[in-house]
Amino acid sequence: MELLTIAEVSARLRLSRAAVYRLIANGRLRAVKIGRSRRVAEQDLYDFIQDLRSRSGFSLEEGGHDAAERL
Repeated sequence: MELLTIAEVSARLRLSRAAVYRLIANGRLRAVKIGRSRRVAEQDLYDFIQDLRSRSGFSLEEGGHDAAERL
């Protein structure tokens, strides 16, 4: 299991570091605290993205990727 830094999560989601910290504080994105640092397990980031997809009705498995490419 790989642990990602907040900067890495921020880059992958293309969100600010502050936005990532808000997601963690609101309980929407799981993180672990190691000393004074926060880390996000890669699986937790994947689960967060899957949850967003299911809420929006967008799924790569259902052809969402092809639909996005047509735009």
